[in-house]
Amino acid sequence: MKYTFSAKNSESHILTVQVVIDKVNEERLLVQLPAWRPGRYELANFAKNIQQFQVMDQDGQELKFTKLSKDIWEIRVEKVQEVVIEYTYYSAELNAGSTYLSYDQMYVNPVNCCLYCPNKMDQECVVHVDVPYPYEVATGMERIDDFTFRTNDFHELADSPFIASPTLQHEQFDVQGIEFHIWFQGEIKPNWAKIQMDFERFANEQIDRFGTFPRKQFHFLFQITPYRSYHGVEHQSSTVCLIGPGYDLMSKRYIDFLGVSSHELYHVWNVKTLRPDDMYPYDYTRENYSRLGYVYEGVTTYMGDKLLFASGVIDETQYFKELETYLDRHIHNGGRFNMSVADSSFDTWLDGYTPGVPDRKTSIYTEGCLFSFILDVALIKSSNSNYGLSEVMKRMYVELACAGKGYSREDYVQTLSEVAECDMAPYFELVETPSDYIAEIEESLNVLGLEVEVVDSTSWTRRIGLKGNYAENGFIVSDVALDSDAYQSDIIRNDKLVSVNGFALNNDLDDWLSYFGRDKLEIGLIRNGQCRTAMISPDYANGFKKCRIRNLKTKSDEQSQNFELWLNN
Repeated sequence: MKYTFSAKNSESHILTVQVVIDKVNEERLLVQLPAWRPGRYELANFAKNIQQFQVMDQDGQELKFTKLSKDIWEIRVEKVQEVVIEYTYYSAELNAGSTYLSYDQMYVNPVNCCLYCPNKMDQECVVHVDVPYPYEVATGMERIDDFTFRTNDFHELADSPFIASPTLQHEQFDVQGIEFHIWFQGEIKPNWAKIQMDFERFANEQIDRFGTFPRKQFHFLFQITPYRSYHGVEHQSSTVCLIGPGYDLMSKRYIDFLGVSSHELYHVWNVKTLRPDDMYPYDYTRENYSRLGYVYEGVTTYMGDKLLFASGVIDETQYFKELETYLDRHIHNGGRFNMSVADSSFDTWLDGYTPGVPDRKTSIYTEGCLFSFILDVALIKSSNSNYGLSEVMKRMYVELACAGKGYSREDYVQTLSEVAECDMAPYFELVETPSDYIAEIEESLNVLGLEVEVVDSTSWTRRIGLKGNYAENGFIVSDVALDSDAYQSDIIRNDKLVSVNGFALNNDLDDWLSYFGRDKLEIGLIRNGQCRTAMISPDYANGFKKCRIRNLKTKSDEQSQNFELWLNN
């Protein structure tokens, strides 16, 4: 399989893809475009971006074809030795998993736009990027020359994004014999010395935890935007991370920059190599349902931050600020009382990336992270060898992934129990039934000599149970806390609040709520083009609260020792 990418009309975001299939020996050839991409557990139906589509033989003669489904074509290839397919792909969306073409870059995720033959997926793929000098190409693919690359099979191709641009910034460093590359596309003035020092620290920590690295090299591909953004997608030899604005990256957003980088690197082991049975191998044609999102995303979210702390890249205050964020999200989401984390993992394919029905579901990232923290502390407390969750992931990686096997829920429970030297199955009620984690989090923190305090928000808007954003002459509601004052008054998402007790809002909802305090409130709002009124007698009891983690005033020697064991294992 040979693929050529060219830009005949970059200003219109039109990418041209040519696919050459040789050694054709069937009468009818099926070609498929993926319907989703690993790392995003929802159908994307990339075929909707294909415009022109033509098929020829080795002599340039057109071949007849029929579209059998939304993303499968059947080509008549009697007495044809080679098939050449050329099509255009609309590439106007920029995120960490998309394909994007503009005047200054060709950015391709092959899983979006590369056709494949289902019966030829194990064949070598050769990729040529048709761009002019002084373009460079950033990618984890094996390099043949400056613009030509190869992969062992289609699975590797689908997992190998690239950025071609004349404005790439690049640095390289080694950790334990592994070659790491950092590429920036977009406006940024990187402090290379600081970045390299911090990346070396967390990469070294992660490799130490697993004992080995699955690849000989790894590429961090960063798309830097001039606006606020945050998104990462994992691959075996690389990651693409979209983050911005560039002017804040070395200051206000530096911790976010480190966090997404550490998270995506941990994915090299967890989900790109060590995968649930349900995704082994990936099926690009349909949903790959799994109830184990609390492992492949939850553990990664937890370990990505913890290992930044353990490696000294961030300090204790910064780490627990990140954990507080996940606790806030947990207690702010009424869905924890309605759907388990395991079922929410299954339903990522249904509505996992949209707000959806209020209080319907939970997050495999948030709840998965907190569950991993609970397990990690329980292991330290239970294990005679003082092992933590890192040992569990290492054993599963060595015993299953390195043997070419996926894992099941039972494999995870068994490995946890072996490391803990006790039955860990009862903990799984937390992720297999709708659950609130606060009591378990409090218990886990106490083991480490810490405590969590749930306090009122400093925002009166959040105390009344509202999140949202100011718009012209009003406040657009994005979320309502379960059983809060706003909830009880039937304020809902997308309502536009325009007044409080007859006074028009002017980016000052919080000020008016503070001013009236516990007085009765008459909230003027617009819903679906109609003016309405919501009456509130506020008590501020069930609004969006804030979690704070802090050290106990007196910490025992055992708690101090547990903290050090937790951090280093």
